[in-house]
Order: sequence, then C-alpha cells, then structure tokens
Amino acid sequence: SIPWCRPAVRAGHAFLTAQPVDLIFATIASKTNALVARDLAHTFKIPLVLEYRDLWTGNDYQLLSPPTALHRRLHAHLERRCLQQAQAVIGLSQGICDHLNRHFSDILTQPVSAHYNFFDPNEYPAPHRTGSTRPFTLSYVGALYAERSPVNFFKGLQLFLSRNRMKPEDWQFCW
Repeated sequence: SIPWCRPAVRAGHAFLTAQPVDLIFATIASKTNALVARDLAHTFKIPLVLEYRDLWTGNDYQLLSPPTALHRRLHAHLERRCLQQAQAVIGLSQGICDHLNRHFSDILTQPVSAHYNFFDPNEYPAPHRTGSTRPFTLSYVGALYAERSPVNFFKGLQLFLSRNRMKPEDWQFCW
C-alpha cells in the first residue's frame, strides 16, 4: 500500500490544517496506515494511538512477508518508529499484546492493552462440558486473507486434539 502513503499524508495535512483534532487513531490493517498516522501525529504534535489487529513484524501467518533480510530490517525499523511515536497501543488479542510488550518494551510509553474488538470474554461464562454428548466445536468466524497460511493453525489443532486424546467423532470444525 506504500504508493498511497504520500497522497494520504498530503490529504491528512490539508485536513488537519483546516480541522484540528485531538488524537489520531490508526488501525494497522495496512501497515501504511501506521506510517501515515505517525507522520501526521509527529508533524502536528497530536497524540497517536495504534491498534494492532494483527502483528506487523513477527507474524507467523504471513505468506507474503518481506522477502529479503533487507525488507525485514526496513519493516522492523518502520514499526519501531511508529511505536515510538504512539502514546498508546492496543492489541485485539492477548497474544498480540504479549508479543508487542515483550519485543518493544524498550520504546513503549506504557504496556499494550487488549481490547477484544467489542467482545468482552468476561460477559460469557466458560462452557460446561462435563457429561456432554455433543462434540467439541471449533468455529472460525474471521475474515479470510490471501496472505495468511493456515499451517500454524492446523499444527496447533493437531497438538490440541492429540493432547486431549480426541477422536474424529469428539470434535467438529465450523467455518
């Protein structure tokens, strides 16, 4: 998405000159979002909040990850610059938060906090499975992306099924 970075910064600059705002909130769905937001927050001295829906670097599911060591170093450098500018960082899972807190603790102004995309796990009690005759059901309700590989998911599922000694009739997968 890098081709639209400069036009987006120009448009953001024009908007923020005419319409001051108190905070920039950027979702890292496209990494370029973070670059645009970082540039504008820096230029206009506006607080920046970054929301990680997925990891930028360190994402094992990326099939189209940076192809060379130089690309990977560039992405790591750009991510660090964005995180250094951010006053707060949000992750949409505890795993994302843990990764960011572990790998970027030296530059984060505060720990990354988890916000579950409007889902609060405390609102849903754990299912009671004792004596249930229904199969364990695993549902995938997310979006599909061309650049993700299901290999790690299937490895984890295999490990889960093996550890719990589950036979094919004991579980089901709903897409």
